[in-house]
Amino acid sequence: MKKTILFIFITILSACEQRAEIENPNKIFTDSEVKELNWMVSEFDSILASEYKAGSVEENYKNYLKDTENYTIPILNGMDKLGVQVMDLSVFPKIWWRYDKSLGNSGKYNIDAESEYLVYLKHIGESTDFIENYADKFSSAHDINPSVASEFSYRIKDVDLSDKNYRLIFAIHYLTLFNR
Repeated sequence: MKKTILFIFITILSACEQRAEIENPNKIFTDSEVKELNWMVSEFDSILASEYKAGSVEENYKNYLKDTENYTIPILNGMDKLGVQVMDLSVFPKIWWRYDKSLGNSGKYNIDAESEYLVYLKHIGESTDFIENYADKFSSAHDINPSVASEFSYRIKDVDLSDKNYRLIFAIHYLTLFNR
């Protein structure tokens, strides 16, 4: 009986762990880049946890969304630093492009409309209409225009923010908005 309970517990735990990882369709990211993406999400999680101190990661994200309802993008303590740190990641050019590389880490950046990140978004969008729509609109506009930003903040709260993939998309979206 104890072995059965232990087996069930380990099975449930391993299922939760698998879901906590960033998906990597067609190996578009190297193993070290996936580690960097996981780090980025963990840092964003920590920034939100420091500010909102809710009972769960999901609630921290939803509280941040509440602060965006008046069409402002709150830049919480630590987000500026994270915005600069991501420019040093090897995965950076697979997501973003810099406006002026000569400015180094003081430069601004935007999502690259022809990046591997868009392949990732479309993969995640296969199971979520909202993300599929977000990826399509971004691909068409080559930018996060105001209607895309507004729809994102409205609809992202309906996805399962315990899933690290959605939190990665969330973090990239908001890092982009206040670093472009």
